[in-house]
Formats: sequence, structure tokens, C-alpha cells
Amino acid sequence: MNTAESADSLSVGTQLFPFFIGISGFMFVKEHFINHTVSLPVKSIFTKFSSISFYVYMIHVVVLDTVQRYNPIDAINLAGYILLIIAQLAITLSISTIIAIVFDLIYAKSLNLLRTFKRQLTKNRQLSAISAN
Repeated sequence: MNTAESADSLSVGTQLFPFFIGISGFMFVKEHFINHTVSLPVKSIFTKFSSISFYVYMIHVVVLDTVQRYNPIDAINLAGYILLIIAQLAITLSISTIIAIVFDLIYAKSLNLLRTFKRQLTKNRQLSAISAN
């Protein structure tokens, strides 16, 4: 694992290794928590995160690249290396989630504005058709 090529083959999304990690994580959660009930606040948090997960997925690479540029992983010992990776993960997830929430709010407001505009346009057309008769 001293070369970038050997380390890259374990983490690139086109390789089988990350695919099996994702599938095994899904199967673990599915099998162990299938009969588990979740409280309403936790369920609402999961639902919100589920609705913004695609935004987080799109944004996280740019955020992670920026975080790594300003906080490179140059640890001497294994504990420092692991702590830096965890810190970068937490920072990247936090910033990506905040940006995703903002994007989701902008999208919801834009959609609401478009619907209002469409309703008003339809109403104006109906009124002009009634007044023309």
C-alpha cells in the first residue's frame, strides 16, 4: 500500500471492493434492524437527509478537495492519520449537508414560486375569457 496505484484500486468506485462494502453494509442494516421502530424525530431527520442525499453526493467531492487542500493528511503515526481522516470526513459531511439544505430550500422556493405563477396565469386567462364573452 505504499504506492498510489495499489491504494487507489481499493477505493475507486469502478472497482468491486467499494461495491461489496456498500452491499454488505446495506445487508447488515437490513437484517439487523428490520423489526426496529424509530422515533418520530429520528425518522424526520432520516427523511430530511434522504431528500438531500443526492445534493450531498454531488457536492462532497468539491468540498473534500477543498478541505484536503487546506488540511492535508501528513500524519506521522497511525492514530494521527486516522484522526485526520475522521476530521476531514466530519468537516466534509457537515459542509456538504449545509450546502445541500440551502440548495433544497432554493429548489423548494423556486418550485413554489413557479406553481404560484402558473396558478395566477391560469386565473388571469380564465378571467379574460369570461370578460371576452
